[in-house]
Amino acid sequence: MMDVIGKECADGHSFVLKNVPDKTHFDYSMDLYCKLDGSRHLRALHDTVPSDSVLVFPFLRDDLLKFACNDLSTACVKAVLNQGLHGIAELHARGIVHPGVKPSNFFLDYHEADGKLALDKVQLSDLEDARMLMPSEAVSGTLTGNELWRSPEAWAKGPLALPSDMFSFWLVCLYVVLRRIVLAYTMEELEMDEEKLRPEVIILHRQIFYFAEESSFAAFLEYLGDSPYRQIFEVLLGGFDDDSRREPVRLWSFVKDEDVKDLVAGLTDFDPRKRLTTDEALKHRRFTALNDDESHVDGDYFNGV
Repeated sequence: MMDVIGKECADGHSFVLKNVPDKTHFDYSMDLYCKLDGSRHLRALHDTVPSDSVLVFPFLRDDLLKFACNDLSTACVKAVLNQGLHGIAELHARGIVHPGVKPSNFFLDYHEADGKLALDKVQLSDLEDARMLMPSEAVSGTLTGNELWRSPEAWAKGPLALPSDMFSFWLVCLYVVLRRIVLAYTMEELEMDEEKLRPEVIILHRQIFYFAEESSFAAFLEYLGDSPYRQIFEVLLGGFDDDSRREPVRLWSFVKDEDVKDLVAGLTDFDPRKRLTTDEALKHRRFTALNDDESHVDGDYFNGV
C-alpha cells in the first residue's frame, strides 16, 4: 500500500510524494513508469528518492470523486470521460491492466471561465498497482480494486484482464453523469435481516440486476471455471423471479437512444471476452453522447434495488 507522505513546492510547482515500502514493488513501479513515459493521459513520474523508496509526482488540483460533485457543463462531462478513457487506452496499448479504475484515481487540473469550470487535463493515477500482462495472460487468485468499482470477475478473484477495466470505467461514467455511486450500500441495507448481509451480496445483486443478460451470464460462469465464486453468482441469480425481474441494459426504457444502450451493454457485458475494448469504445458512434439530454439516465432508477 502506497502512502502519500507529503506535498513539496519548488519554483512554484507542487509535487506529491508517495512511499513504496517494499523494494521489489518500488523497483517494479520504476520499471512500469519508464514504460509509460510520455503518456499524455497518465500521471507521469517526475522523480524518485531511491534511498527512501519514494516516488515523486506532479501535483494536480483535484480528483474526479470530488470534481464530479460540481455543477459541470455537458461539454466538461464529455471531456472528462473522453480523456479518462484515453488514459485507460494508453495502458491497454501496452498490455497493462489497472485494477484501481475508480473516480479517486483520476486526477485533473481545471480553471474557471465565464463562471464555469473548464477542464485542462485528466490523468489516470496510482499506476503502481497496475499489472503488465502477456497476451492471453490474466490475474487470478487475488481480490483487487475497490468493492464499489470492481468488475464481476474481479469479485471472483479472476481471471482478470484488460476487459475488467472497461466494466469499472462504465461505473465511473455513471458516477460522473449521475453524481451517484450506484453500487453503494447503506448500513440499513446491511442490517435488513437477522443474518446481516455482507456488502458483496448487495453489490453483486445489483450488478446482476443492472447488467446480466441471460446468455452473457451463462458465458461468465463458464469463464470462471471451477472458481468457488461461481456458486455465489448462481445463488444470487436464482434470487430473481417473476416478482423480482432483472432489468439489464437492453430493457432500460428510460434510455431512449438505442446506440447508447449498445455502448453501455458493450462496456458492461458480463462475459469479459465480449466487452468493448478501449479502441472500440472510443470509436463508438455514441460515446460522446453519454450525457446528451435525449440519452439521459434517470438517477431515480438506481435507488432501492
